[in-house]
Amino acid sequence: MELLEIQVIALTIYKIMSLLVGTLLTYLGYRLFMAGVWGNAGEVEGTFSDNKIIIKKAAPGTFFVLAGAIILGFTIYKGLNFEHIESKGTSLQKPVIVN
Repeated sequence: MELLEIQVIALTIYKIMSLLVGTLLTYLGYRLFMAGVWGNAGEVEGTFSDNKIIIKKAAPGTFFVLAGAIILGFTIYKGLNFEHIESKGTSLQKPVIVN
């Protein structure tokens, strides 16, 4: 197997695992809601640019769903991206995770 094929397979597995982890966290949060776990789990506060989000006295399932949704959102937003690079006179397709 060539290096390019290994890189493509590794990147694909990474993205699939990210989707599975995000889905699992979201499902676990849903199951906590359905099980009736409503105790106060704590507070979360986050800021980005000029925006601020505060979650207080939320059920534990909220944090699982929020974490799963963030992971799923970033994974889908980034997608699989391949860059075209030149290397010593040869043209290669190198898969990279673009930030």
